[in-house]
Amino acid sequence: MIGCLWSKTHRENLFVGELFSEHLVFYCSGENAKGNTQTQLANFADRIRVWFPEQKVIQVPKSWQEAFVVLRECLNTLSTKKKMVLFFDEIPWLETHKSGFLSAFGYFWNMYLSKNKQFLVVVCGSSASWMIKKIVYNKGGLHNRITQKMRLLPFSLKETKDF
Repeated sequence: MIGCLWSKTHRENLFVGELFSEHLVFYCSGENAKGNTQTQLANFADRIRVWFPEQKVIQVPKSWQEAFVVLRECLNTLSTKKKMVLFFDEIPWLETHKSGFLSAFGYFWNMYLSKNKQFLVVVCGSSASWMIKKIVYNKGGLHNRITQKMRLLPFSLKETKDF
């Protein structure tokens, strides 16, 4: 699992898009801090529909546990021998008050993703302090799961122009 800490520049989208584009099998992002759990789950279901259009109609899950079960079932339909990258952006926004996201994500990682070396998970968030406290130094199901940390700095004016 790779944890990215970044300044609010959306540089991580460019990084992941360029580096992992041929391996990306799922991407989702949290909605701004005002999005409640139901909104986040509805957005997650929408991303599953986008990335797995051949799947039967996906209903909005009632919990993050249920959401990750649906994602697992969709991932199980993929038949590839290459790396598969799952990118979770703005993870601090997915973990709304009493949402259970981190607990469900930790369970999903430990019971499914970590068992298959084909999966590479990238988690990002613009709140560096939250990412460090809740992901890097997690004491629960995600304890010691980050294998690489990346700090992505803002683009310079020249880099912005060149891109």
